[in-house]
Amino acid sequence: MQIVLDEYPKSKSIFEANLKLGDLYLILGDTSKAASYYNKVISEKSSGLNYATKYKEEATLKINMLLYYQCRFDEALAGFTEISNNPKLDITNDAIEKLYLIQDNLNQIPEALKHFSKGDFYYIQNKYIDALSEYQLCFNLSKKENIGVDALIKKSDIFLELNQIDSALFILKFIKIEFPNSQNLDLIYFKSGEIYEEKFNNKNEAISNYMQILTEFPKSTLINKSRQKIRNLRGDKN
Repeated sequence: MQIVLDEYPKSKSIFEANLKLGDLYLILGDTSKAASYYNKVISEKSSGLNYATKYKEEATLKINMLLYYQCRFDEALAGFTEISNNPKLDITNDAIEKLYLIQDNLNQIPEALKHFSKGDFYYIQNKYIDALSEYQLCFNLSKKENIGVDALIKKSDIFLELNQIDSALFILKFIKIEFPNSQNLDLIYFKSGEIYEEKFNNKNEAISNYMQILTEFPKSTLINKSRQKIRNLRGDKN
């Protein structure tokens, strides 16, 4: 990628190369260098270059994600708010998700939010042990809040990455029992269904979890996926 930047400074690839170099330094934990490459994408001249727009949008989102990872929440909030005001952008949904996360927790439980953002930062660096620790600290400070359940879901995802399937499933079962009114309960059942389907080849348990979404969460965005999963597992042709 650096060769592209050096030898083809006016190439179409300049935007993608700078963006990917930013991602690389982000994974390495060098937020300063990551920011410099993202800013290069944003500031690069693109008059008449329609393809550059998506790269500039991505870089803008990533700059604000950097602020989030660094716990600079007020700055990140301003950036995510600006992005969310333009519903036509491809990055808007990602910005809105983080916008709500910060708005819901910054004033009431800021320490929990800090641990959650640090967990996210470790997660993207594949520092799973550190991420698990931060998510647990977040949960300890926010057991009755949505962010606490979100932290548990992140822990379950990491255990899946580590192929510790029983641990991942245990957390999901814990959420079902302890947080039956969680706003993400449909997601919990869907993730549980996928584990039974893909890891244990247990069709009955998988179908049972997907069915919970159809019967208990009729407005869930996972309805269609769950219905298709059930059809596939039952071998339905239609």
